[in-house]
Amino acid sequence: MKIPKKTPDEISTNMEKTPTNFAKLTKPFIQVGIFGVKNNAIKTGNQMSKLGLPVNTFDFKIKEKTYWRVIAGPAISLENRQNMLNNNKISWIYRCVLCQQLNSSSVCYFLAFALGSQAYSFDTKARAAYVIDQTSGTVLLSKNADLPLPPASMSKLMTLYMTFEFIKSGKLGLDEKLPVSKNAANYTGSTMFLDPTDRVAVIDLIKGIIVLSGNDACAVLAEALSPDGTEAGFAKLMTQRAKQLGLKISTFKNSNGWPAAGHQMSVRDLGLLAERL
Repeated sequence: MKIPKKTPDEISTNMEKTPTNFAKLTKPFIQVGIFGVKNNAIKTGNQMSKLGLPVNTFDFKIKEKTYWRVIAGPAISLENRQNMLNNNKISWIYRCVLCQQLNSSSVCYFLAFALGSQAYSFDTKARAAYVIDQTSGTVLLSKNADLPLPPASMSKLMTLYMTFEFIKSGKLGLDEKLPVSKNAANYTGSTMFLDPTDRVAVIDLIKGIIVLSGNDACAVLAEALSPDGTEAGFAKLMTQRAKQLGLKISTFKNSNGWPAAGHQMSVRDLGLLAERL
């Protein structure tokens, strides 16, 4: 089947007129990229069109910011889609999109394959995996998604989430300085090298967790926010809040993921928590 080519002007015009409800697209297609810069989406669409590939672009918004999704297709059948996927032209487009991503502030997710709201499966050697397209809610990969696993430092996402909730509610201030206990200072591994004589601003502790993965910083915040002033008390609070958020597998024994019996999360829980953050 000969695919009619579109001119750059047609592509640009199409971007203004195509529907924004991506879920309504039910025919098979190949998602090439999601862009935060409209011009990059147009350039990629132009490159696809010049190579004789069908192109469509959909705009959508996340928290008032507009993004542009570029797809190859829709195809007339699954076989036609697979032929497009096997075409070396797609790999060439992928490299072009990657170059644009590295040279701009646009947001891109490459070659996520979907059919309407149902994703085509792919595999991984990982024991468990969960990949979701946040913009559409499409689950791209789910393998042992509810298997309880020790989350290690990924536990710190929950500590951060709860810290942000306390700040938002006015119960904790960014400039508020917190004491460092011996329990917090005794943590090894990734730390901020805190000392019991220190008093550290909440904003610095947050940075210490995000940038340095500070085990000690987590413990300082945990003890400050705990109902009983202990890290264990905060871990119980983390578990309770996790259940309220729908994190069904998560149970916490500390604030930072330090190895402990019964401290567990699932990859699905982590995905849900990441969406909240």
